[in-house]
Amino acid sequence: SPAVLERIAHHLSQQGQVLVYLNRRGYAPVVMCHECGWQANCEQCDSRLTLHHSIGQLLCHHCGYTLGLPAVCPECSFVDIKHYGIGTEQLEQVFKQRFSQFPVIRLDRDSVASHDEFAQRLEKLSEGKPCLLIGTQMIAKGHDYPGITLSVILDADQALFSASYRATERLVQTAFQVSGRSGRGDREGEALIQTRFPEHPLMQALSDKSYREIAESILQERKMLGFPPYSRVVIFRADALSLDKAMSRLEQIGQYLQESVQKRGVRRIGPIPALMTRRIGRYRAQLCLMSDNIQQLRMALNEAMPSIKNIPDTHSVKWVIDVDAFDL
Repeated sequence: SPAVLERIAHHLSQQGQVLVYLNRRGYAPVVMCHECGWQANCEQCDSRLTLHHSIGQLLCHHCGYTLGLPAVCPECSFVDIKHYGIGTEQLEQVFKQRFSQFPVIRLDRDSVASHDEFAQRLEKLSEGKPCLLIGTQMIAKGHDYPGITLSVILDADQALFSASYRATERLVQTAFQVSGRSGRGDREGEALIQTRFPEHPLMQALSDKSYREIAESILQERKMLGFPPYSRVVIFRADALSLDKAMSRLEQIGQYLQESVQKRGVRRIGPIPALMTRRIGRYRAQLCLMSDNIQQLRMALNEAMPSIKNIPDTHSVKWVIDVDAFDL
């Protein structure tokens, strides 16, 4: 945005260094036909392909599937194929054009092949001269940048629309980690979060509340919903070459669990398709058990597991038990 660009220009003119965080690799996350609406999607995953301009390829960040950038639309042969959104590769290009007199250092999995190369790129920062550092999660924590006077988080709104209940938690952690990179030297630091929803309660909280205050608010929401850490979670995960087979296996498991979870007051959710249902060519589903009483949850599992273990194994369906699952 113009406001962000103005602050970047100001800090560079004052001999400061600027860190810009964008949790999106590649050049652009969406490639589509402007005529018929075709989108470049992965053939193996329920995921869009990301344009990587430097190699002229569309790449899936989940399975590695690649596709050459088509000259015309594969569906309607229209030539007006557009890309939308911005990744770190495009951001680097924009900054090199906009701030051509200053070095631009990009750190992400595509631009850094080894730890030595990572260290070499950071050497420019140690010189203390004004420059721009852009990157993904690898620049957010674990490193001291004393010359940085401005930290910027771009496109923070992703967390507001995520289906994961931990999305806000991750945004808060990232926001405090990234903002903490600036002002570590003898100069005052500034932190900016780019959002289209500045009035959203979470964005307001990030601007004027402490980490502890925000964490307490998130924990209160979790308590009301019965989510961890106020409950324990066990997830049965299954994957197969078809969604029906994965769901069928979990329905079998659910039948053996039904009596014990009801008797023990354990909440059951599913089976349902996973958030990303298809990944690396396999369809995924899950059955979730939740309880605020670990003893009751453990007894429910112990009662049902002998029968569950006797379900005949098939090579076409794989399943695992995820105890204290990090995400639902």
